[in-house]
Order: sequence, then C-alpha cells, then structure tokens
Amino acid sequence: MNRKIFFSILVFFIAILSVGVTAAVDLQSNGNNSASIAGIDFNIPEDFSENKSLRIENQTKSIGSISYVLNSQAYENANDFVTIFVSNYNNLEASDNIVNHMGDETVYINGEKGYLHEGNSFYSFTFEKEGKIISLSSNNKDIFKDFVT
Repeated sequence: MNRKIFFSILVFFIAILSVGVTAAVDLQSNGNNSASIAGIDFNIPEDFSENKSLRIENQTKSIGSISYVLNSQAYENANDFVTIFVSNYNNLEASDNIVNHMGDETVYINGEKGYLHEGNSFYSFTFEKEGKIISLSSNNKDIFKDFVT
C-alpha cells in the first residue's frame, strides 16, 4: 500500500472529525472513567464529555482493496478535544507494518509503542493493539497519556 496515500487519507479523515468535535455543542456526559471502543479499553478523564453525535459504530470502509471496520468516539472539555479511532482490519498481518509507516516520531505512551504526528496545532498518536489500528487525535499532544490504558 502506498504509504503517502494511506497516511493522507487517515489525516484527512481525522481532520474532518476533529473540526466536528470543536464545533459541536451537543455534549453528553460520559458518567464513568472508561470506555471500550471495538473491544479496546480507554481511560476517560472525569472532566471530558462524549459528543455522542460524532460516534461512529461498525462502519465498513475501504482503502483500495483493503476493507476495515471503523469505530470512533469523540470527547472534549473546556480546553481540549480527543477523538479515538479504532480500525479493525480483521487481524490483517500488516496492521503493525501499516502503523510503523504512519508517524513522525516513535514514542511510548503508557507502554504502547506508537507514532506521534504533529501538524498545525493538531496531533495524532497511532499504534497497533490486538490486530487493530488505534489512532487518537487532539489539539494537545500531552493529553494522550490520560486516555491510553
């Protein structure tokens, strides 16, 4: 798969959802401190609320000939937003290799090896877990540690 095309599509998709998060006014309270998205657990800080109008559940997408199932949830507080994307490539053996080509800087956040990408006050952290590609996007790169379990 062409790395530039895949990365461009992912960044575009994340940017579109992020704009929606910052413009959203219909916030819903999460009510607890954790969320499971497509079987992957995340911490949700108490001061963040989910915007349920931006939730994506089990949408089948494709990039070229590769199909995947996308789930996402968006959270925000008074200062920051975080959108969590979980893409299930049905344990595609290349999931880890795809992630290896997506970021600018290799980082570890709460034990998860992933890649940090920065661009125009927008950050993403992408990693592979249980055969799925996980990507968090935010306006604050330091907040990822609060969400990754």
